[in-house]
Amino acid sequence: MYESEPMYVVNQSQFLNTACKISTPLDPFDLLNVLKSIKKSYGRDLDTSQSNGPQPIDIDILMFDSQLTNKDHLKIPHIGIIAAHVLHPQHCVTIGSLLSRLTKSEPSTWFIFEPSDVIQKSLNQIKNGTDIIDIGGMSTRPGADEVTTKEEICRTVPVIQALRETHDVKCHISIDTFKSDVARAAAGATIVNDVSGGQADPNMLTTVAKLGVLIVLTHMRSDPKTMTSLIDYFFSSSLV
Repeated sequence: MYESEPMYVVNQSQFLNTACKISTPLDPFDLLNVLKSIKKSYGRDLDTSQSNGPQPIDIDILMFDSQLTNKDHLKIPHIGIIAAHVLHPQHCVTIGSLLSRLTKSEPSTWFIFEPSDVIQKSLNQIKNGTDIIDIGGMSTRPGADEVTTKEEICRTVPVIQALRETHDVKCHISIDTFKSDVARAAAGATIVNDVSGGQADPNMLTTVAKLGVLIVLTHMRSDPKTMTSLIDYFFSSSLV
């Protein structure tokens, strides 16, 4: 809970603000009715009080799972959820570090880092404030050759295991892959970073759902070998 300056009508007491996540069997409209009853029990006159004036209490539904509602008396997500005065006045920036087992040593030559080098670099980045470590074992630059699933697992999983088990790293670890088998093998990763948007492997989205981890979806035209030549877009109905 935190205090903020009063809004709209300024000659009133400081606002006390908080948010909580709840579970309810009610639908959004029944929940709204319950919240109105709570407001009334605290002395709120819903018929005559100014919506932006002094109030003993105000309760809003900010979000309701992934549901979208656009009615005159209920809009979800709440229309003011991104307003500055409802956000906690603590400005933190999440920092992510992208670490690959590959680096370019010559124009056409790629060098594979030893796991110990990647682990040490990860620890250094975490010490310097990184919140997310993204581990990748295959280049997705234009023209890059694809590696086998087995090779990609060998390049990434030992690093993730060492960070979690040996060094007890607590920050988010992201596995940079578009293959569901690699995502499944990367136990300890809390994020899957799929540059294909879940389209390269038909099992990726269901795998992530079963793992219960977060997923970052970006867009790639076909594969690294052909991405620069595909200039016409046809979006299938399965596109995320």
